[in-house]
Amino acid sequence: MERVEDILRKALSIETIEQEKAAKTGGFIFSDDRERWAHDGTNGKLAAKCGMKHAVIEQLKCTIADRRDSDLNNGMIGQFEAYRRAEYDSWKYRQEHGYDWYGPERLSDRAVMTLRRIANGIVEKLDKQALETLSENGFIKLFRKIKWRLTAKGGRAIKYHDERDAWLKKKNEIGGDSELGDPATTGF
Repeated sequence: MERVEDILRKALSIETIEQEKAAKTGGFIFSDDRERWAHDGTNGKLAAKCGMKHAVIEQLKCTIADRRDSDLNNGMIGQFEAYRRAEYDSWKYRQEHGYDWYGPERLSDRAVMTLRRIANGIVEKLDKQALETLSENGFIKLFRKIKWRLTAKGGRAIKYHDERDAWLKKKNEIGGDSELGDPATTGF
């Protein structure tokens, strides 16, 4: 039989918890999002969450073992302060840059197909509803009253869907896990 301490050590291991979490959330992450995360506090927030979890589990282990560790308390306080700073950085970034409620991940397949046709200069008849949606949300703009032109946001949307399609293809080749969920909603 295993000792209670060994069982708790396995159950309360931060490495084990993080490995299980990583196995469950292997979702699609857009390359532009990775760059943004470096500036908007997201990376700091994720690191601080991991640190807070680690500090709380270590505190729990010390409590169960009836030990006191002042360095552990200082580390816990530091992790919570790092999380608070990352939250502030995130708020500040949103204040300066705004938030796009209608981003490329929200586009329908018809809208994406229409965007790709415009980008490639295909002169086929374009979907009117998709054109209206794309122009209202800043993905395209009218050029000389008869042609459409992509905006920077439209180029970013095409890049997003190209990366997402490549990720889905790779996941299907590997025999992707059905627990991963939809890559547009999983996040990371």
